[in-house]
Amino acid sequence: MSDRPDPADRYKNYTVMIVDDQEAVRDSVRLMLRALGFGAITEAANGEAAKEQFLTRVPDLIICDINMTPTNGFAFVKWVRLKNSGSLRTPVLFLTSHTEREVVMKAKDLGIDGFLVKPVVSADLTLRVERAMRIYR
Repeated sequence: MSDRPDPADRYKNYTVMIVDDQEAVRDSVRLMLRALGFGAITEAANGEAAKEQFLTRVPDLIICDINMTPTNGFAFVKWVRLKNSGSLRTPVLFLTSHTEREVVMKAKDLGIDGFLVKPVVSADLTLRVERAMRIYR
């Protein structure tokens, strides 16, 4: 027997929040995050609902869509960055089909830690999550 921890346990003490207005997308991403071993996964259908959850429990990672109403991903992340700055800064991955230069630049200005292109593929999700979480552990 090995003394090394099971790789599936590396995220068991971490919380991730999925913010997307499409339930099917949240379901898909949640299943992939469960396979990575995340211990707690919360979900919100828009930025307003996500703000309420964020105030209750700050997640270790946020995966957020851009196009949502009434509060879109840019506005939500801007709010998060104001509430959660310094050494406690929560990594954020944008979940989107947008690849336009202005979208990428606006996201960069907000300090986005990466992009996941819809439809999300497990290998891409794993890579982006590992990069984002490594920064903050």
